[in-house]
Amino acid sequence: MCAPAIAVLFALLQARLEGVVVNERGEPVVRAVVSTTDGSATTDERGSFTLVFPLAATDTVVVAVLPRGGSAQLFEESLMPGEVRKVRYALTASPALSGTVSETRLLPSVPKPDKSPQLGKYVLDRADLDRSPGSMEDVTRAITTLPGVVSDPDLLATFTVRGGASDETIDYLDGVPLSNPFHLGGFASIYNPMLIKSAQFFAGATPPQYDASLSGALDVAYATGETKKLHVEADVSMQTAKAVAQIPVTDGLSLTIALRRSYFELYFAGLRAAGVINSDYVAPEIGEYFGRAYWVTGAHHLTLTYARASDGFSFLLKPGEKPLFGTTTGLNLSNILQLAALTDRVAVGNGELKLMGAFTRDQSSTSIASATLAARNVVQLNALARADLTYPIGAGSLAGGVEFSHRQYDFRGQVSDDRGIAPWASFPLVETGQGVVPVTSNAPSEVPAVYASFLAKPLTALSAEAGARLEFPSLSRSLVYSLRTALAYDLPTHGILKAEAGLATQLPANVLLLLPGYGNPDLLPERSRQLVLALEQPLPIQALVRLEAFAKWYDRLAVNPDAQANVPTDGSAFQSLGTGTAKGVDLLVAGRTQRFSYGLAAGLLFADRTNPLASGSTTYPVAWDQRLTTSANVSYVPADRWLLSLRASFHTGRPYTPVVGFTRDEANQRFLPVFGATDSLRYPNFFETSARVEHRFTWGPISMTWYGELLNFTNQTNLFVETYDEGDFANNVPPAQGSFNHLPIRPFLGIRGEY
Repeated sequence: MCAPAIAVLFALLQARLEGVVVNERGEPVVRAVVSTTDGSATTDERGSFTLVFPLAATDTVVVAVLPRGGSAQLFEESLMPGEVRKVRYALTASPALSGTVSETRLLPSVPKPDKSPQLGKYVLDRADLDRSPGSMEDVTRAITTLPGVVSDPDLLATFTVRGGASDETIDYLDGVPLSNPFHLGGFASIYNPMLIKSAQFFAGATPPQYDASLSGALDVAYATGETKKLHVEADVSMQTAKAVAQIPVTDGLSLTIALRRSYFELYFAGLRAAGVINSDYVAPEIGEYFGRAYWVTGAHHLTLTYARASDGFSFLLKPGEKPLFGTTTGLNLSNILQLAALTDRVAVGNGELKLMGAFTRDQSSTSIASATLAARNVVQLNALARADLTYPIGAGSLAGGVEFSHRQYDFRGQVSDDRGIAPWASFPLVETGQGVVPVTSNAPSEVPAVYASFLAKPLTALSAEAGARLEFPSLSRSLVYSLRTALAYDLPTHGILKAEAGLATQLPANVLLLLPGYGNPDLLPERSRQLVLALEQPLPIQALVRLEAFAKWYDRLAVNPDAQANVPTDGSAFQSLGTGTAKGVDLLVAGRTQRFSYGLAAGLLFADRTNPLASGSTTYPVAWDQRLTTSANVSYVPADRWLLSLRASFHTGRPYTPVVGFTRDEANQRFLPVFGATDSLRYPNFFETSARVEHRFTWGPISMTWYGELLNFTNQTNLFVETYDEGDFANNVPPAQGSFNHLPIRPFLGIRGEY
């Protein structure tokens, strides 16, 4: 490359800060020194200055302005290579970290290219929930705005990732695995937003420190609670009241106490009174209680945690009312999760050793009253002990660990007999008449596991990583494992080119499929192979683009016949014969200016499964195969302490299996549906927009924030699922089709105080 071309490229990649310094009256400040760690400049007679930053200036820079005879005042700027930023620094009589910094704090920083060989990784913090209208204080709903994630966030907090089922993603809280991190089967997650320090979400091959999974992991970390002065925070919104207190006890010992309690019943009652919704929407009840002691003694950092999350939901149809769920006339749900954990982090040379002991107990009860009655009580126990060691080696690192779990699954009650229902399919809410199967089971399982990963830098611009995890569950007769390897290469344009390959197995999440009587103990762990290629590139407009293309191949999937008449009687209804594919492209764009931040997430997905036991369609799209999903957001700081946010979401309709007619069941005096081809139709497209305004102020020693959101402010009617009533058998009137829709326009208000 010739010298002029090199000079042009160098100039394009440099960052420039051009600005003016004025006093409180708006007059130019002459001969003020404006400096950073990379150089300095002096303002001219117009108060103007220019600073040029080297190629490495891609992060937040602190700018010091020193007027003649005055004190230095500080300002923060986030710069990207090639950017030209124009600023105006207004000096105040009282020097402080002010000016653009207060605006900057309300807006997110532009994500930097991740130089590690981990693909599909996203990190959210608590502030991301505030900047995501419609998340309703739920970190999992905020995750649904990321590329590759598919959900129905206004009704459910559950989600699917890159063509995998929702139970193919595993969940953690502070390193403790959770079998069910959701209230009421998916209405809301148990993660308290006031405690969240960070949430790491992995959409690609799961790192080996986590349980082997087919489609990713979510690891939510709470703040340790370490404090040297009393810190109290309370928040009251239209759906929950919550409070957190961090209390210093002695030098090195701190306590954290937190609680969250819902009052959805008042919120929904207000919506009914205003005519926004009808009686089809029933309010759940949610409560969470959390306590933590954090103690630093010598080289040890000890954390003792206890958490309890409970919920309840009761729906009873009144005479003359339309059923909420198909022909269901009554529904009762309840769940109690208890978690206790003790961890110790201690430095070992330049590395760290982490020891953990944890115990979780998850009890759920369900009672359904309809044409067929069903009730169940499920208790899941998990006692866990593990040790993890991370140690730097040169420019890389080595990590490894051992783990032992005792898991127990106690089931008492009935389960819907789905052994003749097509797997991975979606159906309208209609009485199918397939009946229930009584199940009584106490299935213990011992799961020893070991994992290791190694990160190396064979070249200055090249990083390589490889890892493996082996699990030996006694409930299965096969080894469960995950393997991954990845490369990351630093491009001359400051971008990162990445490639990743992974292989993982996972036991069916529904333990009943492995139990004698209903399932098949000889089922193999399901398996996925995946390949991901990615490019992360910063732009000279203070923005980042991330593009990832992925392909996944499934085999050994648990399948069963799609007709009750074909279900065998020898206990082998489920077999490891299913296959599938998922492929697509995910795009993330994130950027900001002085007063704006913006983002775009888009995903293109093609996901199907093949069931060789099917009598009808053998290959069909899965219920979560939403071909195109997009989410766009923008935040604006019109003035200091004000934040406005807007989000718009769109996704194409979910596949479903249509009802093409009904037959008369004379013996039971009811109509039974006749289904068409499996997942052959799609629901209408989904579109929703939500807006949020937030204002921060002080009230004496208390920092205050009030916020308001208007959810689905275009009042778009989005169909969630088709429903059918019972019909009139005596007069030969078949069930009539109806619909259960997503929530309409509604407000969401709250106020928060922090001391």
